[in-house]
Amino acid sequence: MNARGATTAAGSAADTDLTLRLLRAIEDDPRQSQRSLAARLGIAVGLTNAVLKRAAAKGLVKVGTAPARRYAYYLTPQGFAEKSRLTLQYLEHSLTVIRDAREAFAAEFVACQRQGWTRVALLGGGETSGRGRVTALWNLLGRQIRVTTHHRAVRRVG
Repeated sequence: MNARGATTAAGSAADTDLTLRLLRAIEDDPRQSQRSLAARLGIAVGLTNAVLKRAAAKGLVKVGTAPARRYAYYLTPQGFAEKSRLTLQYLEHSLTVIRDAREAFAAEFVACQRQGWTRVALLGGGETSGRGRVTALWNLLGRQIRVTTHHRAVRRVG
């Protein structure tokens, strides 16, 4: 949230991701404790409590009692619908990111080819630089260029 109390785009995306992960976790095991939910989500127990309360207030989850002073969390029909909506939103966003990355790689490879380069080294260990993905992309573009990935800095080859 910003100073006026409005949620920022980054905050909203993080909230959406956390809500989706919470709904999935509850669907998988409704009887897990807040501590185990927190561990599964990688967040503090206090934040887990706040997210659960917000989800319950929105009608996404129902809180029931279980033996030994514990609670069980169940997805409501509205919670299932929201989980489906958030999953679709996540998939659409992911496809957009992939499409944008493919276009950016294509533009960079065309620029490399214009320079007369026949080999390109990608730096970094992230999924985007994965050799198989990039090579497959390049083959789809019908270009002939050798792609090598490195996790350490290397000099340009051309």
